[in-house]
Amino acid sequence: MTQKDDVIKALRANDGMATLSQLYALTDISQWKTKTPYASIRRIVQTNEEFFRIQPGLWGLVAQQKEILEKMHILDNGIVQDNECTHAYYQGIVVEIGNARGFETYIPPQDKNRLFVHQKLSDIASLQTMHTFSYQHIVAKAKYIDIVWFNERKMPYAFF
Repeated sequence: MTQKDDVIKALRANDGMATLSQLYALTDISQWKTKTPYASIRRIVQTNEEFFRIQPGLWGLVAQQKEILEKMHILDNGIVQDNECTHAYYQGIVVEIGNARGFETYIPPQDKNRLFVHQKLSDIASLQTMHTFSYQHIVAKAKYIDIVWFNERKMPYAFF
């Protein structure tokens, strides 16, 4: 089995599409003899005709392209209908990056039910409530920031 086959298998296990961070987690790299498997995954999806770019950081299988574009409400010319992959999509990307880097991630209550690649944002964020890290009036304002990454000491690392 080649590295490309491993990436195809990972995409098939995820309904034919996945973000790069999902591919990093789903792809079996245990037999790969490379020091940079994530760079290899990026190269594979970018240079092989079996894959297509749906949105920045989101890849799909060409064999399932029609179904994926219909699910994502994307027209044939690549335009997203009704802003489906805008704010919530990029929120999801930043949450996944935070999760992959080992941070606890928080999404505000008003965004928890928005969809990111057919998942609720609340399903990919690791926290349901924000840590109390400062004075009450500061935490009350911070609760409405799009994404917060918390470090191991339960302190904010980054606000997005």
